[in-house]
Amino acid sequence: MAAMDRGGMATSVLGPYGLPPTPVDNRVFLPTASGYSDDGAIYDRASQAAALQLLAASGYTDSGGVLDAPGGGPVRLTLWVGPGDAVGRELAAQVATSCAAIGTHVTVSLESTAGALPAGWEMAIEQRQVPVYPSQVASRYMTGGPANVDGYSSAAMDALLAEIPVVAPSQLPVLYDQVDAQAWRSFVDLPLVQVPVTVVWGPKLLNVEPGPYFGDIAWDEQDWGFQAS
Repeated sequence: MAAMDRGGMATSVLGPYGLPPTPVDNRVFLPTASGYSDDGAIYDRASQAAALQLLAASGYTDSGGVLDAPGGGPVRLTLWVGPGDAVGRELAAQVATSCAAIGTHVTVSLESTAGALPAGWEMAIEQRQVPVYPSQVASRYMTGGPANVDGYSSAAMDALLAEIPVVAPSQLPVLYDQVDAQAWRSFVDLPLVQVPVTVVWGPKLLNVEPGPYFGDIAWDEQDWGFQAS
């Protein structure tokens, strides 16, 4: 995470649309939301020195510009990207370049697997919704959660998520920020950008309010109505 150039990656995703290439630094709240805190700002720009320092603390060593694992031998990673994903290919190339800067070789695989990850997969660029619906935070980051596809497990995170059903509603924004901060500390995933969404509706349809999350335009459809002729 420390080695990745998130600013450059954000440019690849949003630049073609003329949008500001700003990485999103929170998993639960949009930058315009009152609960937003830029917990991941430290990862907005690449820092090879910070990455190598973290790796050295875990027993990795530099062998002539090649990163060796604690048990010996060079670190080699496989990054799988769907063959029809042009943006994914560009991001994969940037990941490989960033990893090469810290002595790690990344093989980018464009194998066609009918939407399923190859057996024994090591890495993947996934399209995930940012921010996460608060109701889905636990399923993604709880040990054994139904949306926890990475196998992530943290006692500290589980303790935070267990408070969601019992904490006072007024304290939920603070709790969600603690969840996000713990996810950054755990290096569980790397949020990139907020997905831009355009919502269009006719002038006679009243009370339409775009929802706070991607793709949920119908969140308040019970309040919609048509203007009287």
